[in-house]
Amino acid sequence: MAHSSDSHVHLHPLLLPEILNVLGPFLQRNSLLCSLRVCKTWHRTLEPQLWHTVSTARKNIYPFGIPARTLALTPRCTRDDSLKALLRNLSHIRAIYFNDQEFQDYYPHYPSSASSDLKSLLLQCRNLTMLQLKTLSDEMMTLLEHNRNTIQRIIYSSSLFDAVQQKATTDHLWNILGSMTRLRHLELQTAMKDSLRQGQNPTQGEAFARVCDKLETMRLISCTLGDWPDFEQGGQGQQGRFSKMKQLEFISVKDVSAQLQMIRQCPVLEDLAWCSGSGSMFPTQDFVHHLCLTRSTSCLKRLKLEGFEMPDADFAAIIAQLPASCNHLTFNSIRFGLLSIAALAATPKRRDFSLRLTRGIRSHLIHGLLSRCPNLQYLLPSCQVIATDLLAAPWVASRLVKLELTLSFEANLAPDLGHSVIYEQLSRLVSLQELCLSEERRALSGRWFGQEIEISEGLLGYNHKGLDFSLENGMGALASLSQLRRLDLRALRVLRMGQAEALWMTTHWPALTSLYVRGFHHDSREQREVLEFLGKRRPELDIAIGPKGDSQTLKS
Repeated sequence: MAHSSDSHVHLHPLLLPEILNVLGPFLQRNSLLCSLRVCKTWHRTLEPQLWHTVSTARKNIYPFGIPARTLALTPRCTRDDSLKALLRNLSHIRAIYFNDQEFQDYYPHYPSSASSDLKSLLLQCRNLTMLQLKTLSDEMMTLLEHNRNTIQRIIYSSSLFDAVQQKATTDHLWNILGSMTRLRHLELQTAMKDSLRQGQNPTQGEAFARVCDKLETMRLISCTLGDWPDFEQGGQGQQGRFSKMKQLEFISVKDVSAQLQMIRQCPVLEDLAWCSGSGSMFPTQDFVHHLCLTRSTSCLKRLKLEGFEMPDADFAAIIAQLPASCNHLTFNSIRFGLLSIAALAATPKRRDFSLRLTRGIRSHLIHGLLSRCPNLQYLLPSCQVIATDLLAAPWVASRLVKLELTLSFEANLAPDLGHSVIYEQLSRLVSLQELCLSEERRALSGRWFGQEIEISEGLLGYNHKGLDFSLENGMGALASLSQLRRLDLRALRVLRMGQAEALWMTTHWPALTSLYVRGFHHDSREQREVLEFLGKRRPELDIAIGPKGDSQTLKS
């Protein structure tokens, strides 16, 4: 008789459902589909993850994008085997991007029964946590009612243009949302001028209040807050109505004063994105007054202002009153200037902060940030600097982690001086982990493995030797960047790099894991020697050769 221990089956770890459930969320959609065909155990365990998020709309129907692993339900899914799979996995569906009208319009050659079959099955879902819809039909209302104890996020993109019907459906929506016990995230997008009118009777007002009390994040797109209770212009409203609101985003929302009133009712707000699509004036004085009153108790960590007509003095006034906890700033305006930089530099108590500016900020402003803000940690996006501006003052942003620079050299600047000042300034950024260098493309000249190359596009008289990333021209000054992990030089038109530079990199940059270069010929003997040398010294180093958008990744 066999021993009891001999009858015990030792399964491979990858056959254990507990391990597969942990690995499944890290798989891309195509990898997940391939994994379903490995064996029955994998198929049975991973299939529910494939059906987690489904969509009956086109990929571009939602402006902020839908998850990459979303399963698109097309008319092909109306085949018997597909419908059986859908019915088998209804209990596993957690998120639906729903648009039945778009489904029928996009596939007109399919019978209407194809859409109704899918809709009738999806309406049976009872464990939804997220729902995106464009119409408030009776079926959608029923679906919301059945999932009111599980739904956590609602995205409503209205497309109705009938004011009476719009008002009736949105009133009904507030009543349903008010009864949801786990609702935390709400996004409202409307294409109508006055589409979010909310009823004024006490019952609907109570439902609206219940929604406000439970929300943690809200995104409003093209809405009219003046039609909501207590948000009329000049209205006082109830303080702290949005008692749990942590993230608030306005996109092309009218009634600026009503938006400010809403912000005042969010005592624990951490993330504020205020975007205007019409270039309207920003209520700087009122917003600064609000910041002054709440500065000691404010939880604000991230602020984004975009699309407003704001002078530099307004930016400076806002920055001066921001709480020390606000360390993620986004100002998409070319009006950001020296006064704003002075305000940033004048707040030493501010922790390490990141700053995102619009493209086109002038070179002397970028230099001013790097030379006056020691707590600057991230500066985005790519910035253009002129070499002569770097002669003014040393950079002090020693905590900067990521930097993308586009370098310009004036015709009257000696190449040696330009190289030395750039390397000297970069050497002061001792915490740098990612560095991307490019050159102004109007006129360039330099060397390609010792051969002179003249590239002229003939604008504004720019003419220089380019940034030669070599030890001969001062690259050794960058030895202080010991934490550098990623170096991107693909936007440099020319590059002279030999074994001496490769040896220096592997010695002084021990953390370097990615190197992107452009100045190599694929048939060049020098390239092969450098790659072979790097492969021996640092076999884990990844190298991409070629211009941006057309790079070949090579393993050393």
